[in-house]
Amino acid sequence: MKYIFLDIDGVLNNENTTDLNPSGQVGVSMKQVRNLAGIVTATGAKIILTSDWKYGWSQSVSDFDDELRKYFVHTDSQKGLTADDTHSAIEVLQGSMLPDCVGETITADKAEEIPKRGVFWVIENNELLAFPFEEGTDIGLSKSGDNYSHKLLWEHIKPKHCNKPFDYYPRGRVEFSNKGKPIIYMNKNVGEEMICPIMEAFDLTETPIIHYDGSKHYKCCLDR
Repeated sequence: MKYIFLDIDGVLNNENTTDLNPSGQVGVSMKQVRNLAGIVTATGAKIILTSDWKYGWSQSVSDFDDELRKYFVHTDSQKGLTADDTHSAIEVLQGSMLPDCVGETITADKAEEIPKRGVFWVIENNELLAFPFEEGTDIGLSKSGDNYSHKLLWEHIKPKHCNKPFDYYPRGRVEFSNKGKPIIYMNKNVGEEMICPIMEAFDLTETPIIHYDGSKHYKCCLDR
């Protein structure tokens, strides 16, 4: 499955956009929406809305269709855009809900949870072992003291009967930039299909920067 992490302002609109949304603020450009619909149609991608636009829309499902079709369905046949073409794109503004990576929804309560740093491993059968950092812990701490060390934490959390060393499985960590942007550092053998489960495990609602790290810090058995 492919995913588009979509912001609205500056992507589906700009300083020249004159259309207004239902709240009377700057809306979206139909030209940009047609471009988005073309990408969705060509790739079959699902849209994950990372914009504040996911808040403040009508809670009535019956209102969603009218509001969303205003933005995502253009009836001019010369434009080549139909309701079927944009069926997937219509998910993008579903009220105060954010479509997640498995086609369900993240509620407002979930969206308000605080994003966390931490470490993770991907073991057999693509099982994610994720460990969001807990303040006050004294187990498996990194030198900085504000996250875990893979090597030190492994002995405390490795699966029962597992005799593999900490660096056997592909692994990674979640950190934040000075501006609060989430960054996922991980081994190159961690597949794209794991990004969304990682985001969910660490309560990341903002699109993270993905950094595939080839250094010795993240090498695993697959690199040897």
